[in-house]
Amino acid sequence: MDNKHWVVRIQERFEKIIVSVLILMLIIVISFTTYDMGHRLFTAIFQRTDMLFQLEKDDIYKIFSAFLLVLIGIELLQAMSVYLKENAIHVETVLLVAIIAVARHLIDVNYEETDALKLIGFASLILSLTVGYFFIKKAIHKIKPEDDSGNIDNKEGSELIPKTETIQK
Repeated sequence: MDNKHWVVRIQERFEKIIVSVLILMLIIVISFTTYDMGHRLFTAIFQRTDMLFQLEKDDIYKIFSAFLLVLIGIELLQAMSVYLKENAIHVETVLLVAIIAVARHLIDVNYEETDALKLIGFASLILSLTVGYFFIKKAIHKIKPEDDSGNIDNKEGSELIPKTETIQK
């Protein structure tokens, strides 16, 4: 029998329901965003009779930004799925989402109008996130056992925020 207080059990069920609803909503958003992006891309490419297969520089930036937005959604979907299955948040996934989000923002930045201090801030942020990601991945690689083929087992030791065990009094 479960020794958890009934309020804790309700709270855990509530979290699972909310995360499940968020996952479904994110699947819908990613699907529509991907469809819209594909529709706009093909329309932009194939409806120009004067310049077939040529896109303007701004169009390409918008396309890359949209691709990164979909990647952010996919990474968030993965993070929520892991949370739902393992009740743990993987720090490397959070850092990866942050890196992609900053990269997407940097594509949209108008560098001619942005002051140097803000650009230095972006550089510092990217450096901090990538260094953090590097050390997290390095720590995970040391923790995860490898099989004979050199592949890392994804099922054991991948949690960076471990589950806490309840101590019975």
